[in-house]
Amino acid sequence: KVKRGWLAPLAFGIQAYLIFIPAETGGGLLSSRSLILMFSNCLLFLVIWHNRQLPGLKLIGLGLLLNFLVIVLNGGFMPITPDTLVQIGYDSNAPRLETGYRVARTKNIVMEPGEARLWFLSDVLVIQRPFPIPSAVSVGDLLIVVGVFFFLREPMFRKAPASSA
Repeated sequence: KVKRGWLAPLAFGIQAYLIFIPAETGGGLLSSRSLILMFSNCLLFLVIWHNRQLPGLKLIGLGLLLNFLVIVLNGGFMPITPDTLVQIGYDSNAPRLETGYRVARTKNIVMEPGEARLWFLSDVLVIQRPFPIPSAVSVGDLLIVVGVFFFLREPMFRKAPASSA
């Protein structure tokens, strides 16, 4: 049984709001965007803490922490390089590939590796075809996916208690 699970949809709702609203880039660590993001992640960390004994939750927590650090240290956005955007299908001549541009309807901001803090933990891993939608992901994203796999796998393969007949 998941404890305090109702906090997760609340946190994801807050993060969805942050992704889809127009936002100024910059503002740094204490921007309103970063502070709201910190709050939503605290809700997720609380859920992880209260359920850390469940399979996969520690991996999910580590992935969340890595993503959280990168995003907060980069003003509330996940850095992505222009080259990575081109690899996942953006037009290489588009103005949106300029450094500092916020990629619409994403958590990403265009930054060169030398500009981004903890860039190696940002969206640097490219998933291409045969994956249906080419994407860029982070090490934290991969840890979250593996954690979710273990979390969902355990109840699916749990042996049913022997019934006494």
